[in-house]
Amino acid sequence: MLAHRNIILLLQLLTFLGFVHSQPGSGGLHGDAIEAQCLAFFRREQIRIPIALEHVGGPSTGSGNNQVRLARHHIIPVRILINFFNSAVQRNGEHNTVLGGLMNLMGFLSDDALTHYPGSSSLREYIRRDLQDMRHLQTLYVMDSVTENSPPLDVLFSSDYLVRSVYQWMPANIFIGPEPQIRSDDPGDQFEVNSRYIIGEENFQRLDTLRRLMISYVDTGHLNEYNEAIELLSEISRGRHSPYSYSPDQWEYNSWTRKYNIKTTSNNRRKRLVENVVVETVEEDPNCLIPIETVKISIENYNLMIVAKVLERAKKNKGFYDKSSHSSWKDWYADSQWQFGIYGDGISMSGEGWIYKAYGYKFADNSFAVGILGTDAKNGKDNWVNMKHDFTDSAGIRDYAGQVFFDKNGRPVAIVITSNAWGQAGSGWSFIYNNGKWEYESTDSWDERRFAGRTESLDSEAPRFLMD
Repeated sequence: MLAHRNIILLLQLLTFLGFVHSQPGSGGLHGDAIEAQCLAFFRREQIRIPIALEHVGGPSTGSGNNQVRLARHHIIPVRILINFFNSAVQRNGEHNTVLGGLMNLMGFLSDDALTHYPGSSSLREYIRRDLQDMRHLQTLYVMDSVTENSPPLDVLFSSDYLVRSVYQWMPANIFIGPEPQIRSDDPGDQFEVNSRYIIGEENFQRLDTLRRLMISYVDTGHLNEYNEAIELLSEISRGRHSPYSYSPDQWEYNSWTRKYNIKTTSNNRRKRLVENVVVETVEEDPNCLIPIETVKISIENYNLMIVAKVLERAKKNKGFYDKSSHSSWKDWYADSQWQFGIYGDGISMSGEGWIYKAYGYKFADNSFAVGILGTDAKNGKDNWVNMKHDFTDSAGIRDYAGQVFFDKNGRPVAIVITSNAWGQAGSGWSFIYNNGKWEYESTDSWDERRFAGRTESLDSEAPRFLMD
């Protein structure tokens, strides 16, 4: 039975970013999410947080059981790496040599990654295939023999390809330490200044120089700074094949705050020659690639494959518009009519309206929404696609449209979708996310009935999506 909705006020759109997943046989890994491989889905000022690797022995001054959960930490933050990469790709039209430098860098990065995962069982076959394809394309590019059948360069360097994962998880820019939640000195998405006490002064100065060159190139576009950055980046990445490992004697534990921090005493500021502790998980997966499979399975099991796709679409296009005039997704839903606020805006938000690029809205409490189309459900397996109506048979782009709501923590809340005809009649379909799947709601009052006094997702264990 179709849900009925009778409310007023014509308002507009909504949008959000992307989650990541890999898909065997897709010809590429969805990897804006490099972060998705070794990062948990938590908000932290537009950066993902490393997920803990395992429990290992902590500093001698540590907590009672002397155990600490470890994570991978970037020294040059992901934000700077992404900005540099994107600027180089965007400016290739100005200087063809820009892309040439990236191609050379990615060529040996893929070589290194393949070398460090010996044996066919070390990497999923589709991950290995992507690495090999990337290396092959680099060879063709250098030989000036790229063919029409080769992956387009803009695809190679898009967020849909493994290349970004290899680049953003270069072991030489990663050290292992207590996870961010239990660090008092964690810098968020800023440069890890105290890493000099972990990696040694010489290595630190090289990374700091690289960071400055990257920032300067993004700001100025000067080709000489780009070339210096690529050369240093290549040298640094080639010089190390595993992250800087965890050493308890380089960390202090504060019993008052119950948090860890890097020791900054002078005797700890040394040239790093010996790796004291080997974290097996890291040594087996230095480039942070293997967990991609886990992420993919997780998304499928959570019935969020389609949601991930429409979020990525919004992120890659117009991004999010501020809609702080509405306190939350719940306030927006209450003010939206089926025909206009849900269907009409859903069309526009999905990039099929006057603005031919997808976008979304962010509300006052940081909850958000994106557009969704019936055609997004084609070949989809998420449990809502044929629950009360078979959206997998959607033929035209404008047949069905609606929106996906996310709470302030980035967890999925609901999908509301309708057709133009049913929208005019004040009707549509509502699906609420709960316990890892979507539940059909036959009435429009589900927002007050099931979310009385709250705006958070009913599934407190659902994956958390990020707006950037």
